[in-house]
Amino acid sequence: MTMEYRAARFTADGRIDCEVCHPRHGWIPFTADPEDSEPHGRELFAEIEANGDAAAYEPPPPEPVAAGEVDAERDRRMLAGVTVEVSGYGPIPLRGSPVDQTNLLAQKDTARDLLADGVTDPVLIFRDAENAMHQLTPAQMAELADAGKQYVSDVYEASWALKDASPIPLDFASDAHWP
Repeated sequence: MTMEYRAARFTADGRIDCEVCHPRHGWIPFTADPEDSEPHGRELFAEIEANGDAAAYEPPPPEPVAAGEVDAERDRRMLAGVTVEVSGYGPIPLRGSPVDQTNLLAQKDTARDLLADGVTDPVLIFRDAENAMHQLTPAQMAELADAGKQYVSDVYEASWALKDASPIPLDFASDAHWP
């Protein structure tokens, strides 16, 4: 069987999309399939494959990344939190939920009052992201809160830079783009 065809291109699943010249309808779209239940589909597939003139499959271009996807990654990273190093104490893991951020800022406010009163002893208790308790000085608590606040700011800045890119990189969730 010789059937006139044109614009042959492999599909993702190994079939061949093309146009065939139908005697009554002219050029019509057709998919040649080596496992077609009709012989003309199998025969046309074999013919096109033997001729070697079917273009390779080209996947469609990826969908552009929406700003909302970047926002979701930003929020995920903030919720996951960060571990900060506190001078004279060591690492403390922080959560980044809004409640945790509010608590940390309240603790800093208390630390500021204590510092103003001259308190330097470790009198502030903080429960970290892993549920461990820490007894910190007012200065250490202020440092902890500042580091947490800086992390949130850095995450926001990274999200803004990604959303300002045109287009937003497809690998926007890669650690390379975030603090």
